[in-house]
Amino acid sequence: MHSTLVKQIRVIGYNIKLLSYTLKIPDNEIIKALKEIKNLKISPIKKVEKIDIGDLRPNNVIRVNIKGDKALLSEGKFKVVEIRNYSGKPDEYDFKNDKWIPNYDVKADYVSIPITEFNTNAKIKGKIKTLINNLNVRSFIVDYGKRDFFIDIITLDKDVSSSLEYFPFIRYGISSVSEEGIKVFFNELFLPEEYLNVVIKSISYMCESAEYCETLISLK
Repeated sequence: MHSTLVKQIRVIGYNIKLLSYTLKIPDNEIIKALKEIKNLKISPIKKVEKIDIGDLRPNNVIRVNIKGDKALLSEGKFKVVEIRNYSGKPDEYDFKNDKWIPNYDVKADYVSIPITEFNTNAKIKGKIKTLINNLNVRSFIVDYGKRDFFIDIITLDKDVSSSLEYFPFIRYGISSVSEEGIKVFFNELFLPEEYLNVVIKSISYMCESAEYCETLISLK
């Protein structure tokens, strides 16, 4: 039930009545199940038009590398085309014991959000447009269980991006296009410290044959 609940929250958020209706489960059972999910956090996906990696800029930093030398930025030269909301692979998480049971033979499923879905009327200006954009949520990232590190991977290689879908810790993915028309893929993993070394080694191996592959590791 917990896994199904997480997948449904990706789509409709923390709405008890709607979750109860769509899953055909009484409200009190939904509430009980939600309370049993350790470290549950729900983050709405709002419009991000461009993304980049580079030097620290205080106003638009998403993640900062643990070395403090670079950051993932919410503004830049890469135009966002699609956002994929994975929210991990809840079927491979033991909700009762707060443990992962990875199956690296199965890809994570996802909710796809084309950036065009966030478009608002161009005639709307000022505070009203800001309010509409703030309410313009198309999906919700669901985090659960003990996590310690974010790993953001930026690559031009679609195969690398696709391979990351086998990790149970994959959080979201962004497809973007550079000013020159080159496709760039951003993926984020959110994982416990015990899996950090094996994941980093696996990503390093994947990136060996890639034309460009950059990783950024940051603390929770």
